[in-house]
Amino acid sequence: MKNINKIKTGLFIIVGFVVFSCNITTDFPKIDPNETLNELRIRKYAYSNYINDHNETVHEITVRETTIFRKGDIDLIGKLTITLELKFFKAKIEDFLLQNFESCHGSKISRIRVSNSKLNNLQICRIARYLNSKKISVEFYNSKFDELDLECFAKLPNLDSFAYEGIDPISEGQFCNFTEKAQKLTYLRLSDTLLSPKSLKCMLGLPSLKGVMLLRWKNVS
Repeated sequence: MKNINKIKTGLFIIVGFVVFSCNITTDFPKIDPNETLNELRIRKYAYSNYINDHNETVHEITVRETTIFRKGDIDLIGKLTITLELKFFKAKIEDFLLQNFESCHGSKISRIRVSNSKLNNLQICRIARYLNSKKISVEFYNSKFDELDLECFAKLPNLDSFAYEGIDPISEGQFCNFTEKAQKLTYLRLSDTLLSPKSLKCMLGLPSLKGVMLLRWKNVS
């Protein structure tokens, strides 16, 4: 009887592993992007699209204050095979309830923009870490942001553009630490910061930097 119970337990573990885990080589049924987008619109996600400089259609999906956010939504969006930008406007989400985003998705999200929102920023960084786009843009406007968040985004291997107009100021040490890690950054936008002349030197040390926008940057001269 004990042996039978052991066999049943072993079978349960194996079945559980198959159901709840997957890897990047797993074959998923093709998802119709239009069906997903329609479902999101019904639940008050904002949607729009535009043609970029490469004549490619970019889809914009925005989580708003009135959006009916459900468990698995980020996974659902991540499975879309279209080029898209994920935005949050006046959103309040403490836990994105990420399931298999890292192992199951080769998402083509190219930009993550957070505006006037209260989110789990480390989960946002976790999402960005596994995006399939060669260049990622991350933007934070009027949203909470701390040292751990900044350090996490700095380590993104494909971070191309970073913008921050936040509530909390970035210190000299935090900024220079960011520039040491974000070596592929080509565009930087900072506003309302209290950084020193040393911070400017750290910024100029970015080897790939091509564009900079500094608004209301105090103590730099």
